[in-house]
Amino acid sequence: MKKLMPWCCFLILLLSGPALYAAPSAAQLILQAEEARKGAADLGFEWRDTAALIAEAREALEKGQEEQAAVLAGEALRQGELAIEQGTFMHNHWQEFIPEH
Repeated sequence: MKKLMPWCCFLILLLSGPALYAAPSAAQLILQAEEARKGAADLGFEWRDTAALIAEAREALEKGQEEQAAVLAGEALRQGELAIEQGTFMHNHWQEFIPEH
């Protein structure tokens, strides 16, 4: 019995793991996307469509289309994160893009 108890605890934790990490709601994704957009804008690298995607996500959420809002906000979040990555890279490597004479 003593050898079986750790395995039972392990299985319980393994099976309950996904429940502990629920997907963020559309509203949370919209907030995260807006923060990422602002971060990219602060670096001067905000992408063209990010703000529009966030606005579409808010509109979908107001209409009760939670799933569609989450998809749009997720795409906006991804764009914001990539724009921050791009801006950070350019900040650190801009000298490499100056032509040599």
